[in-house]
Amino acid sequence: MKMFTKRGLALALAIVMVLSLAACTSNPSSSTAGEAPWGEDGKPFTKDTTVSIVVGSHASWPYNAEWKMWQYLIEGSGATVDVDAIVGSDYATKINLMFADSDSLPDLLHMDDKQLLDQHASAGGLIAIDDHLDEMPNYTKALNEYDPEVRAGLERERKSADGKVYWPVVLGTGTVQNAQGWLYRKDILEKHNLAVPKTLDELVSVCRELKKLYPESYPFCPRGGGGVYTIFGPMFQPYLDYTFYYDFTDETWKFGPMENGTRELVEFMVMMQKEGLAHPNGTIIDTTTFDEYVTTGKLFFTNHYLVRQSYYNVPMQETNPEFEFMAMVPPTATRGEQKMGKTTIVRSGLTIPNTKNEARIGNAIRFLDYMYSDTAKELLSWGKEGETYNVDANGNKAFILEGEETVQLKYGAATSGLLQRVDELAYNEIVASGSPIDPAIFEYTEDNVNPSKWLSFNDEERAVYNQYFDAVSNYASEWLDKFVLGIEPLTDETWNAGIEQLKKLGVNELLEIYNSAWERVK
Repeated sequence: MKMFTKRGLALALAIVMVLSLAACTSNPSSSTAGEAPWGEDGKPFTKDTTVSIVVGSHASWPYNAEWKMWQYLIEGSGATVDVDAIVGSDYATKINLMFADSDSLPDLLHMDDKQLLDQHASAGGLIAIDDHLDEMPNYTKALNEYDPEVRAGLERERKSADGKVYWPVVLGTGTVQNAQGWLYRKDILEKHNLAVPKTLDELVSVCRELKKLYPESYPFCPRGGGGVYTIFGPMFQPYLDYTFYYDFTDETWKFGPMENGTRELVEFMVMMQKEGLAHPNGTIIDTTTFDEYVTTGKLFFTNHYLVRQSYYNVPMQETNPEFEFMAMVPPTATRGEQKMGKTTIVRSGLTIPNTKNEARIGNAIRFLDYMYSDTAKELLSWGKEGETYNVDANGNKAFILEGEETVQLKYGAATSGLLQRVDELAYNEIVASGSPIDPAIFEYTEDNVNPSKWLSFNDEERAVYNQYFDAVSNYASEWLDKFVLGIEPLTDETWNAGIEQLKKLGVNELLEIYNSAWERVK
């Protein structure tokens, strides 16, 4: 933290800080979590202190003040917690309005957009965690439980352009959160004695057999736009992605749509469509149609979030106990390795807005640090025995649920604002309830997440990004879709023409800023 040279000012500030901390605690004579000077009741605050938190209200689990997990957080911290949940897609707009007036900022703000966060961090709107680690013993202790190299990687993904962390690392969710991969109908293949394909050629053969058995189906049905290239691309070329990506094998930044591996993938998808083995809408199939195809047995191989196993399996197995949508080891293609993109990056978490009020900032730091304590981890992961979970004879915990209830909707676990540090076992059970994900599947992902998902630009780089990125990205997407949808034939001439157009639109200028930002991080 910044040091002051004038003794009088230093003394005055010291007194203010002591008084402000004293005002928000009980008698600080004992501690329940390492070095944290909590009160005798084991809580960092009294109800006299109010901590305001702004979170987004997710459509799948809209915020509910009656959720047990929020009640446990309030009870455990001792503070009065004022939660403002913003509903809808205008979350970013409302956040920007808050930062325009520091008086309207909350003590803690949940953010899920790294670019938006970097924008406000560079303008002085957020507090750097690095400057307050001496006040966050629980946070430091939790990070130190990780191997130093792993910890460095976790912190690197949260850094802004100035090298500081304004977005505290979220712990315990990294194995499953945002994980995507191959999914297939295990029960259908077993029913017809079809082996799980290990190569792309075997995949084509199995799809042809399934098409004969189910003429109305599209056995191979990719979805999700760019997600298709993220998951399938590495079969053809290391780390291949649909956007700008860093190839860790040859240590070079590249733009996915210009790579030969992408052409090979597109040629494969075009071939599958011509044979009627893939949906004619290719990568732009809408969610309603996709869900209908899954539930009516009209698709058997796809790419998706792996937690979608339970989304489909749990309700479908009520009427068809044999139904089983399951994660699949990726087949090999021209690369010769069973690989898929690594997507398990945590892109959300609480931040501390710069309210310009030292007492409020101090409370925010203290409250956030409490959320990293062992006590809070247990409460916000599992809740309380007999209330949210039971323990069997073998000591295993299981959430108390009935019918199609989910932990998120019933108790609020693993929802916005409550995910700073959780038990990994609990988190995996929460998000994959009823259909656990085989952890072995993650052995087939690339070793690293595409750094473009977290890399921060400085002001000069951001200007270049703003000037060229949308034009390059939009053109590349439309260009590839024309091939996949059969609008334009894929030939050497059409392929090379697209690459030349991308260069004119500024792809090389963008590659330069990705490289410069990466060199700064290294």
